[in-house]
Amino acid sequence: MRLFLLLCATAGLLLAAPVPKEKAKTDAELILGKWEFEKFDSAGGPAPPEGYFAGMGFEFKKDNLLTSTPPTKLMEKAEEGTYELNTEAKLKELDFSVGKESTGKALYEIDGDTLKICISQQSSKVRPAELKADMTAQTTVLTFKRAKADQKKDK
Repeated sequence: MRLFLLLCATAGLLLAAPVPKEKAKTDAELILGKWEFEKFDSAGGPAPPEGYFAGMGFEFKKDNLLTSTPPTKLMEKAEEGTYELNTEAKLKELDFSVGKESTGKALYEIDGDTLKICISQQSSKVRPAELKADMTAQTTVLTFKRAKADQKKDK
């Protein structure tokens, strides 16, 4: 009888013990996968023609490789490139190079299945001071959603 009670008490303690939490993913892990263009925000500044970014997307891959999915009005074909994340900066930084001439310094934010990238309209070599669309500062925020197929894999 004592053995039975001891086993029950031990089982109760094991069941009541906290379940170890899954290790939080890093931005380097969270950004991996395909992202599809959702929204352009220039805070009332000049906007591209309707549909200009339609079909645009990125696939962030391991080893800091990047593939762009071209909208027909912006590029004719997919371009390969690289990217670098800096999560140690006060605001998270994204540096990228796609194709022969397209490089940029941006700020980024990942929130679940949403990726926001803030770029300067002045120059791709200028990093925005804050992650928000601002007509005076000439910054634009591009919002991307994780591709549906990648949403299922991630969960």
